[in-house]
Amino acid sequence: MKFSKILIASLVIISSLSVASVRAEDTSVSCSDLVNSVVNIAPQDMSGSVYVKLPKYASVDSSKINIYRSVPTLGARCNLIASVKANKNTWLKIGDNIKFSQGDQITIDGQGLGAEVYAASAYILIVQSNACAPSAYCDFSDSFGSGYLEPKIVSSDTDQIAIYVASPLQGLKPTSFNYYDNGKLLYVLNNLKRFNVNYLSGGKHNIDIQAKYSNNENLHYISQIDTGQDWSKWLLIRSTYYKLKTPAKIIALVISGILILLLILLIYRIVRNKIKASHDHGVDNYTPEDQPPIDPGNSIITG
Repeated sequence: MKFSKILIASLVIISSLSVASVRAEDTSVSCSDLVNSVVNIAPQDMSGSVYVKLPKYASVDSSKINIYRSVPTLGARCNLIASVKANKNTWLKIGDNIKFSQGDQITIDGQGLGAEVYAASAYILIVQSNACAPSAYCDFSDSFGSGYLEPKIVSSDTDQIAIYVASPLQGLKPTSFNYYDNGKLLYVLNNLKRFNVNYLSGGKHNIDIQAKYSNNENLHYISQIDTGQDWSKWLLIRSTYYKLKTPAKIIALVISGILILLLILLIYRIVRNKIKASHDHGVDNYTPEDQPPIDPGNSIITG
């Protein structure tokens, strides 16, 4: 009876070890066996919450992919980090507190990872210290407004996997603030201010205030301003003037001043001529002395 219990316990232990062995093998594969994969080498030490997304030009809208990490040596084995169904539209989290050391090989394996020439087949975003909240973009909000963080890219333009890092901006001062209307740059300031509506004509405008930082990250404050229908075209005239460069503004002001002066002179001449004509031909200007004498011979006497 005692021997039976020992035998059963031994079988349970062996079974457990076998299962653990299978699970370990399931999370580690030979890198050379990943035939539908794209790779990149970590350019620096990186850690944080890791997200993945497919590019807009991917041949599929979504794909189940496996993300591996390995040391690039001959016969290396790729260790599975996560298995997710990535898509083109939103960043999908694959895990928190994931670390990549400089020189690590990052491998993504899955169907439909083909890309255009010299373009990435997949995107990886590493968010440090909750710098933003990834969705379609890397969203953020503060006391000034809301928008998204444009993370810095740490990979090369021709790498198969584009790697972005979103790091906290606390303590960093923006180098400039660029003000855009419907994607067109209107003006640049050194301090963050509300958008100057004098630059806008009539209608709806998609506003982007871009704060540029020295670490190659940018904040985008996104909003929409509706200035309404510009029936009088005054908004068009005003916005055209504000969009002019400083020398052109000076020239425009001089020309406008000359035109206004000419208009005043023209109005003055018109009014003066009317007044003069009224004095020269008006009935009220005649006096008894101005009447011609009456000729008695031409008078008609009746009675």
